[in-house]
Amino acid sequence: MFACPACRTALARSESRWSCARCEKSFPDVDGIPCLMPDPERAHASWVSEAGSFAEMMGGAEELFAHELQRPDLPSSTRQRLLALVGGNRRHCEVVLDLLARAGITPSSLPGAGAGLPQLVRDYDFALRDWAWAPEPNGENAAALRALLEAWPEAPPRSVLVLGAGAARLAWELHCSAQPELTVALDRSPLNLLVAQKALSGAPLVLHEFPFAPAAGQAPVVAHDLSRDPTALPGFQLLLGDALSPPFLAGSFDLVVTPWFIDVVDAELVRLTGVIHQLLSGRGAWLNHGPLLYPSHRSVAERRPIAEVLELVSLSGFEVSRQSQSDVEHLRSPHDTRRRTERVYTFRADKAPFRESDDALSPPAWQLVPHRPVPREAVGHVGGGHPLLAAAAALVDGQRSTDQIASRLAEHPAFPRDVPASSVTQALLWHLAGLLGPS
Repeated sequence: MFACPACRTALARSESRWSCARCEKSFPDVDGIPCLMPDPERAHASWVSEAGSFAEMMGGAEELFAHELQRPDLPSSTRQRLLALVGGNRRHCEVVLDLLARAGITPSSLPGAGAGLPQLVRDYDFALRDWAWAPEPNGENAAALRALLEAWPEAPPRSVLVLGAGAARLAWELHCSAQPELTVALDRSPLNLLVAQKALSGAPLVLHEFPFAPAAGQAPVVAHDLSRDPTALPGFQLLLGDALSPPFLAGSFDLVVTPWFIDVVDAELVRLTGVIHQLLSGRGAWLNHGPLLYPSHRSVAERRPIAEVLELVSLSGFEVSRQSQSDVEHLRSPHDTRRRTERVYTFRADKAPFRESDDALSPPAWQLVPHRPVPREAVGHVGGGHPLLAAAAALVDGQRSTDQIASRLAEHPAFPRDVPASSVTQALLWHLAGLLGPS
């Protein structure tokens, strides 16, 4: 089911890499994990740069600790804590860089490699939660597993895709509990998937935790030994990829799961619903579980509460059949006194025929959802005007969506090359439908 994320051609396997015969791209493995990013070379360069940022940041932290240790007014307990942080910081850096180096990701020494906070650091707590902390009956992963299994489709899915799987513990638990033939855990973070690979294979690995607010008597650095018996189960696949350009043929999965994902993905929700709709088989379902904690750069219109999310999902070719909500403690470490509670929403949306909105004030659904077919009656007769208008009108056949028309229209010689095809096509179709003026 693997397909080129650029042209959607089925991939061929050769030695330790996948290749596309059509666009001649090659996709190497990363320490045994297929890397099917849209641009694997660019992704690798980014990871190398982030590894350099991480190494530089760890070096800066060690210098800071060393500087503070020179203060003459430190009580013994503070000095011991700083010394523990120096040693833990150094071992943590060695473990992470060694894990990445074994996957061919070595720190960049180029100028500017240390700019910004690397994604490697931002995602590290998920690896601790998934594989280092002892499972708790009411813990975050256990609560997510229960919520998803309660909304599980009545017809057991044979193939499951988890988008934004993080360190993949939840994907693994779902695979063990529901036992589909195939579960693919896709994420774009190599560190998280490499940790998951080590944890599942039983290979020795020690992760270091630095509690933000350790309890009285708690060490400032906790070393977690992940060594355990291998837990191999057929049909579980880790995969490096981009959720918005997933490397699969259309209709490859019976179920798509998005855990703590739809609010942080780098796209508007309606784009993600289109991706999921295409990935699902004819009777497939989508399971979502997570909060709605939108990043600050999102527009106010895009920060949708749950009611608006469900309305948009319903217009995107799904029927919402199950929904629930609960409060969970997020990233609650047993070694940290800090607590954070989030409201989490779970829903199941079954793939269904497209329907129109019940709200008479809403525009036609095809204008809101770019993967919906544009009806023939949406555009009238086109007499003269710009050739792109005539080309767009000719492509409206009642079957093609705005996205599909955009893909075809982008090949037109008059099409502008410096703007997204979807934006231009939407404007053209709105104009043809009488919703925009002649400009």
